[in-house]
Amino acid sequence: MARPIPRRGGAPSLRHGLTLCAAALAAGAVAPPPALAQGSEPPRYTIKEELPRTGSNLRRDALTAALPLNQRYEELSPEDRRRFHARYVQLGPGDEPPFPEDGLIAVYGPLHKALRLQRDPRGVLEAIVHVDAAGRATQVEILSSPTPELAKLTILIGMELRFKPAKCAGVACAMGFPVQLRIRSRL
Repeated sequence: MARPIPRRGGAPSLRHGLTLCAAALAAGAVAPPPALAQGSEPPRYTIKEELPRTGSNLRRDALTAALPLNQRYEELSPEDRRRFHARYVQLGPGDEPPFPEDGLIAVYGPLHKALRLQRDPRGVLEAIVHVDAAGRATQVEILSSPTPELAKLTILIGMELRFKPAKCAGVACAMGFPVQLRIRSRL
């Protein structure tokens, strides 16, 4: 089974994939940020708080990601696919990693909502959902979690998901799907 592995050298470890940051904890709309100047950072996509905080009319960013949260794999731009593939060191040409059928929101939306029920769960949740050649989760491996409850919830969510199967040399194959959620602050 192919598995994401850490990069060596100056690049930060992206072993476990997609980095999402929960800054506040409520569901909302998904929208890309304003266009950035050419040559700067890649775009960031966000989920906004459901309601603005007391004393404000502005909804803050609740969740931030490097890839669109509401798009299926087929809908990702070539640049987004390239960035996603780069997190898998051993993917060859024609290989594709597994991807949730309903997009990343299927993974991170329920986790995001569950964080409201946690007691100050700051830290990093890292897991790998092992996906078979038919696109079904066979196991969820928890690598780190701020709370045992969040780890259990991640396992439940991961096992219920359907994935676009990975492709190895153009043929469906088993591969891990990385989940990473950095929880930075509470409401």
